Amino acid sequence: MQERKALRSVLLVLAAAAAALVLPSLVLLALQLEYLYNVYVNLYTALAALAAAYLCFLATHRLGGSPPHVVRPWMLATLGLGLWAVAEVIWLCYTVTAGVPSEITVSDFLWLTGYAPLAAGLWGPILPIPR
Repeated sequence: MQERKALRSVLLVLAAAAAALVLPSLVLLALQLEYLYNVYVNLYTALAALAAAYLCFLATHRLGGSPPHVVRPWMLATLGLGLWAVAEVIWLCYTVTAGVPSEITVSDFLWLTGYAPLAAGLWGPILPIPR
């Protein structure tokens, strides 16, 4: 019974957080304030990317004394998420200063290069452990 209450409270918090993020963007869209909508959406996307990279970094740091086959996937995932976070922050700066760019930017390169370490980090744990 306690687990159901805990799950219900977690779901309530998640629903409230989702509403707090989505409702302002819907209002900005309804008012046809495209610039503010782009800034708002890119701001919370950048914050989410930074939070994900930071949490992955903390997990990697806590595994400090673990064997390399345990730490390496987390390091690679941290690198990939870090590249994505930097790309999101740069994209936010583009959006705030000059609007959404129509050509290829540094952010696109960082997003693309972030896939390689992230894929390697996710693929690593399913490979056989070296002996």
